[in-house]
Amino acid sequence: MLNQKIQNPNPDELMIEVDLCYELDPYELKLDEMIEAEPEPEMIEGLPASDALTPADRYLELFEHVQSAKIFPDSKTFPDCAPKMDPLDILIRYRKVRRGRYTS
Repeated sequence: MLNQKIQNPNPDELMIEVDLCYELDPYELKLDEMIEAEPEPEMIEGLPASDALTPADRYLELFEHVQSAKIFPDSKTFPDCAPKMDPLDILIRYRKVRRGRYTS
């Protein structure tokens, strides 16, 4: 049994057809659409739309002053608060108040 010779098949039988046609799986067809899709954040009634900024990026010097003044018992309270108005308006009002303190 071990002494059997392996026979080489005819080379013409091993020819592979180059123009093979494969059909895409339905999941592969949807993959292109799914890559471009990104879930939208869920809107909560009464709150401004969320953004991708961190609280430090959103509130700039206001964030630094609130955190350094230790107004809240821990450092997570202020960053976790949901603003009741547009964060940009909050920052503008803060800057007006600060400017008023230094000019008077």
